[in-house]
Amino acid sequence: MKIANLWRNLIPAPIRLRSEPWVTAGAMTFLEEFVVRVPDADVLEFGSGGSTIWFSTRVGSLLSFEHDPGWAQAIRTALIDVPNVDLRLLERPYFNHIFDFKDDSFDLVLVDGRDRVECARLAKRVLRPGGIMMVDDTNRINDRYSELPAVMDNWQRIDFEVFERRKKKGPKHRNTTVWIKPLMLASA
Repeated sequence: MKIANLWRNLIPAPIRLRSEPWVTAGAMTFLEEFVVRVPDADVLEFGSGGSTIWFSTRVGSLLSFEHDPGWAQAIRTALIDVPNVDLRLLERPYFNHIFDFKDDSFDLVLVDGRDRVECARLAKRVLRPGGIMMVDDTNRINDRYSELPAVMDNWQRIDFEVFERRKKKGPKHRNTTVWIKPLMLASA
């Protein structure tokens, strides 16, 4: 191992924050249109980051669940004096904290953190009728997220796909999926 590579592994890289959600371009356009249509939206996100910074100036309230202390601190530093954001550092599984909220509490739920299937499953209850459930990286549906389509059964589904070019590893397929909660759920 070269000395330069050894030092690179020993010294933590500075955290570089994006200022927008790291979702596909189509999903980003969808979010931009959503915040125009619902400017006072109540948003819940599982996993903080660029989306937290971006939503902070565009929605009525944002609740973000994060499990990584260093990452949470970086986001908090970027959001000094932003009163509509409640960033909670929680141990995993953080989806258990969804039980603290009443039904129909949020207009949009963004799932871009850990335990995505369980986060989506439990967050369905707190999403308002007509609300948006957005899950990033659903291209992993064949493995880790294979249960998601069944979890979101009977909800309108919109997929935003992109194929990214990468120099060393070849093309990468990415997918962000939106599900829209029905205005009225059919009785069983």
